[in-house]
Amino acid sequence: MDTAPLGFALAAGLAVAVNPCGYAMLPGYLALVAADAGESHGTLPALRRALTATAAMVLGFFVVFEVFVLAIEPRTGALPRYLPIATVVIGGMLVLLGLWMLIGRGFVLPHPKTRLISMLGFGACYAIASLSTAAGPFLALTSITFRDGAIVGGVLGYLGYMAGLALVVGVPGVVVALLVRARAVARWVRWFGGALLVLGGLFVGYYGFYEGRLFIGDGVLGDQLIDASAEVQHRLAAWVERIGALPLAAALVVLVLGAVLFGKRRAQHAK
Repeated sequence: MDTAPLGFALAAGLAVAVNPCGYAMLPGYLALVAADAGESHGTLPALRRALTATAAMVLGFFVVFEVFVLAIEPRTGALPRYLPIATVVIGGMLVLLGLWMLIGRGFVLPHPKTRLISMLGFGACYAIASLSTAAGPFLALTSITFRDGAIVGGVLGYLGYMAGLALVVGVPGVVVALLVRARAVARWVRWFGGALLVLGGLFVGYYGFYEGRLFIGDGVLGDQLIDASAEVQHRLAAWVERIGALPLAAALVVLVLGAVLFGKRRAQHAK
C-alpha cells in the first residue's frame, strides 16, 4: 500500500493544530485541561481526564470539518461569509469563560458526560476558528486519500489526520494535567487558566473582526498585532514540523507509562 498519502495526512494533522487562525485556541484548551485535572483526585484520574479531553476535542474538530467542508460549503458556497462572525462569537465565549474562572467560579464538570460534551464543543469551536485557513488542506487530503474510490485509504488518511492533531494537543495536555497535581502549581491553575482564556478569546475575536474587514474589502492592508501573531505562528509551525510525529508519539507513550507507574506506586504506598 502506498504510504505517502498517510504521511501527508499525519503531517496535515500536525499542522492544523497550529494553523494561523486557530492556534490561539490551543492555550485555552490547555487551560481547560489543567482546570479539569485540578479537580481530579490522583495522578491516574488526571491522566484519564487529559486523554479523554484530547480524544473528545479532536473528534469535535474533525466532525465540524467533515460537515462544513464536505457537506455544507460545496452546496452553498456561503461558508467564508459567516466565518468571521463565528470567530468573533467564539472569542467572546472564551473571554466569558475565562472571566468566570477568574472570579473564582472555577471549571468544575463533575459528570463525565458533561466533560465529554464540553470538550467536543471546544473542538468544534477550534475547528470553526480554523476553517478559513485549514479547509483547503483538508480538501486536498480528502482528494488524495479517497482517490479512485479507495475507501480504506481514505479512512486511514482521516485517522492519520486526527492522530497528528491529537499528538500536538495531547502531549502538552498530558504534561499540564500531570503538573497540576503538584500543590504548588494547582493553586494557580484557575487564575492562570482564566487569564489565558481571556487573552486567547480577545485575540480570536480580534482576528475574526480583522478577517471580516478583509472579506468586505475595508481597505485593511496590514495590522501589527496580526503580523506579530503570524510570526509566532510560523515559528510554532516550523517547530512542530521539525519535531515530527514519531518523537511526539514517543513522548506521549513515555508520559502515559510514567504516570501509570507513578500512580500505581502511590496507590500501593497509600494502602
